[in-house]
Amino acid sequence: MDSFFIDYRDPLLSVMVFFLIVFIVSLSTMFWNSIEKRKKESSIKKFAKRFEHSGLDDEAFWALNIEKNCVDRVAFLASIYERSGEFERAIKIYLSILEHLKNPKEKSEIMERLGKSYFQAGFLHRSRDIFLEVLKNFPRNKETLKNLLLVYESLKEFKRALEIIEPLEELGVDVSTERRYFECKSVINDPFLTNSQRCEKLCTILEEDISLLRPVAIYLSQNCQSLFWSISSKLDFSKAIDILWQIPKEKIDKKTINRSEFFMQIYSAKGYIDDYKEHSNIFEIETLKAINRCGVKNGDLDFEFICNECKNIFPLSFDRCPNCHMLLKNEALPTLRRIKCEENNSLL
Repeated sequence: MDSFFIDYRDPLLSVMVFFLIVFIVSLSTMFWNSIEKRKKESSIKKFAKRFEHSGLDDEAFWALNIEKNCVDRVAFLASIYERSGEFERAIKIYLSILEHLKNPKEKSEIMERLGKSYFQAGFLHRSRDIFLEVLKNFPRNKETLKNLLLVYESLKEFKRALEIIEPLEELGVDVSTERRYFECKSVINDPFLTNSQRCEKLCTILEEDISLLRPVAIYLSQNCQSLFWSISSKLDFSKAIDILWQIPKEKIDKKTINRSEFFMQIYSAKGYIDDYKEHSNIFEIETLKAINRCGVKNGDLDFEFICNECKNIFPLSFDRCPNCHMLLKNEALPTLRRIKCEENNSLL
């Protein structure tokens, strides 16, 4: 009986058992990976078929059939159409490429480009669905997470955008500004908060991050003027003059204005208060003050908005730059405008 147990303690047998276990584990892993790969291929293929009603590009489809290794060149052609604003053609080319790809990783890259094209073309829900499908198979894709963040922001689904912030932070991406911005937007759009609760929370958020001046100040100036004026003298509106300029005369607080030289300059040029003698460093403001002194009241300001990151100029205010997608990098640029009197114009 003792010899029986000694045989089973033989080192050679232990080595054989060890290699047998390794072989079984390796075989099981290979089998499992094969199943997962097939699942990914099937999932992406089924998902891509949902968009086939958009049509395929005949020329790209023909080129891919003739030469199997021309995917990169055809994708480059699609990117050219995308940059030139021909999103429909770019989308059709990307769909044609998806028909010919088998590798899930390669398909996910083309799907990501397709999602960007849909986003730029304004098909936000399609773009969202594509990015979610890519993340379903490749959840640690930073670029796809960033793109999905932009989609949720455009859809005004700010709470879902906050859910994307956490995985991006875990992947080492600095999204601290985005987190505070979406917290701010979530408060503004929360239907369960009263107006006073929103204002209180927004003031707390603004104290933590002054870069949120524009969204917070716009909300307070429209919904809680007393609180807006009580905190405005402590804030720097040099890059957001348009907010002050657009406030009606009956809603300004003269006590607050009298305590700020900058406000005195703005509202003197606007004609809300008597001429303020001190010189303004802003050319357009000083010009309007000079016009007012002459008794001419046909001057006004329009505003353009520049992104301080990419230096592009846009006619409308923005929080995120439409070109480079940087957040809270905008600045209002005043331009002089002549007010045309149309009271005596005849339609005949």
